[in-house]
Amino acid sequence: MSYKQPRSVQVVVFAEGASRREFLLLSRVASFGAFWQTVTGSLETGETHRQAAVREVMEETGISASEGDLIDLGLVNTFEIAPSWRARYAPGVTRNEEVCFALKVGRVEPRIDPAEHDAFAWVSFEEALGMFYWESNRRALAALARLSEGVPEAITGRGDFRETFINSSRARCEKEVEPARAEEQVRAPGREHGGQHLVAPHLLEEPEEAPVGEADGDPEGDSV
Repeated sequence: MSYKQPRSVQVVVFAEGASRREFLLLSRVASFGAFWQTVTGSLETGETHRQAAVREVMEETGISASEGDLIDLGLVNTFEIAPSWRARYAPGVTRNEEVCFALKVGRVEPRIDPAEHDAFAWVSFEEALGMFYWESNRRALAALARLSEGVPEAITGRGDFRETFINSSRARCEKEVEPARAEEQVRAPGREHGGQHLVAPHLLEEPEEAPVGEADGDPEGDSV
């Protein structure tokens, strides 16, 4: 039996607009939790983290990139794999490490896989913070802001982000994610893009058997 590796990647895809930086968020299909996320995925056998990141970006958005295009965020999220997914890993494996990158692209309309995601949105930094379900996504977004010039400290340093996980190249994600509240989790703002009005198709709901810290109960964030 071939086991899944407990190693994964997260990629924050962003574009520089005339007046603001925007971030690409993907809405997970309802059967896998119905939440907004970045690009995520597990390493395949023989892959490096950069190779996996390039592959996942292509598979989930249709955007072509090279390993050299990736920005290393100096952030590694460590989280528990949900019990319902552990049979896919070698016996005794209970935790996963996620290496985080960012990728600057042109503001394009992504080609999403309908088996995994049912909507996308280009949003501002603050909008993304409100829309993300998982704390690990917020940490990667804040790590990118820390590396970037011209991002106000008042935004990137607020709340939890002022603590320790941005400064460390081995930052650990060990806090439990609070359940999403429909009133507080911001739905994707209506946006005209390519003639299509993009809105969140549903309110965010807590996935069944939600894990401590990362996507869909399975670190790769892919379909089963």
